[in-house]
Amino acid sequence: MSPEINKTLNKEGINPTDTIVNDNLSFIGKDGKTYNLQFKQRLFVECYLKNGGNGTQAVIDAKYNVNYKDKSGKDTGIPNRGVAKVMAYEELRKPHITSLINAKLEEFGFNFDSVKQQHLFLLNQHADLKMKGKAIDMFYKLRGEYPKESKTEVNVNTFSLADLAEKSTRRKQIGLPSVMIE
Repeated sequence: MSPEINKTLNKEGINPTDTIVNDNLSFIGKDGKTYNLQFKQRLFVECYLKNGGNGTQAVIDAKYNVNYKDKSGKDTGIPNRGVAKVMAYEELRKPHITSLINAKLEEFGFNFDSVKQQHLFLLNQHADLKMKGKAIDMFYKLRGEYPKESKTEVNVNTFSLADLAEKSTRRKQIGLPSVMIE
């Protein structure tokens, strides 16, 4: 790995040996395709995983140019979180970035089998019934066992006692029987 890449990664607190990206910043995804990354994109992925999936903060930590400018156009050093959020959204829509994130998550044990084992543990534990209920609920949601939400319209006529008295008075005036309330 080039000394420049090692120096930058170490400065950001990232261990260069933890990554599966080649020296030329290419990456072979699970789908067998080779993806090319820019250096900042690689830093974005590492920062994204390091901070727990906060894309906005990952853009800022990866030193994307998102800082506010003063009136003369000079960088103020204060990040514009709105711009960072948009940039994170754009980066996370790119297949080569999501492919690397997914590969790194699998490397850390966030794959279907691992999550399934943890889920089964939650379902089988007896101490925390609230957690067990959430786990069962999640299981059925993931399996698609819940019926699709349907909107049901219910018309409920509500009226006050004053409205009833007024209706009753009108009915008496025109010779109809009073309104009966049971």
